[in-house]
Amino acid sequence: MNTLEQKGHHIDHSKANIYLQLNNVSGEYFSNKPNPDPDLPDGWRRLDGKHIKGTNFKGVLFTNGEEYAFVFLGTDVKSPKDWAANAQMSLGSSNTQCKQAVEFCEDMLSAYNIDPSKVTAVGNSEGAREVIEVLQQTPIKNGVTFNGYMRVDKADYPPENFKNLVNYRTEKDIISKCGKTIGKDFIVPVKDEVNLKPVYEIIQSHRIDNIDKITNKNAIPAKEYASVTGKKFKNKYGEGILTPEEIGGIPKELYPIVDADVNERLQKGAVANEAYNQIFMPLDEVPDSIFNNSEEYIFEWVSEPDSCEKCRQLDGRRYKRFEDIPEIPHPNCKCRLKLIAK
Repeated sequence: MNTLEQKGHHIDHSKANIYLQLNNVSGEYFSNKPNPDPDLPDGWRRLDGKHIKGTNFKGVLFTNGEEYAFVFLGTDVKSPKDWAANAQMSLGSSNTQCKQAVEFCEDMLSAYNIDPSKVTAVGNSEGAREVIEVLQQTPIKNGVTFNGYMRVDKADYPPENFKNLVNYRTEKDIISKCGKTIGKDFIVPVKDEVNLKPVYEIIQSHRIDNIDKITNKNAIPAKEYASVTGKKFKNKYGEGILTPEEIGGIPKELYPIVDADVNERLQKGAVANEAYNQIFMPLDEVPDSIFNNSEEYIFEWVSEPDSCEKCRQLDGRRYKRFEDIPEIPHPNCKCRLKLIAK
């Protein structure tokens, strides 16, 4: 059986390390200085690939002669096109990159006369959403994701299409907690040295190159993780009330992804006000969902201690309307807005 061999309810997780390595090295083919010969798992080679610059879609096809893996890359943080795709996905909908992933797979299956049962679709973060679309719309039904963004409308994505989808997530990853996933979820460890980094919970835990070697012992079903480890663990943002630690610590780079989910939860009264109040954002990076619903908030100007005199004079001032907020005093201003739900 392709993907992760399943015997009854048992999944052989050791094979996940092959897909993780393929996922990790795929970006080297598309960097500013491409590496045509990255370190691949034994016996594996790159068969084909595609980069569509108009959308920044990136996909690679690997094979070991018997099996195949389509790998879809996660967000390039420097690409506005990827962030635009993320914004679409935050609403639970597909996007152009997802459609291009489907077309890429269909073209490769035909060009190389590949048996779909021998194929695994692999992706991390944004790329995981492309995996879902491939499993939904093509004959490929085996999938593996790492810290994936999986927000979908389950009514449009029947579970029978995702029986062989396995999702690996790290305990404190933010992105994979947004929305309800489909498939089988397992929590896996990060490398020991990552725990020492102060931003571990925010950024480092999402990076798949920080995932430690996956084994049958350390891959724990997400639903059982709290009881097995004895840790306080929230599997999804949809479970219980969001806390200040979960919301206030989200970096601005992740707003386009988590914004829709947080706002949806806020409307349902499932976000503690004190948590939402801790969201700070740069003055020139207010998400559309906030701007278009500005009557729901009070905005407080927050300046840094080393700010200029003009900025310090604005520190702490509150505005009931978004249009009342003064223009940014000067280029490269580091002042922020604090959102306070009315």
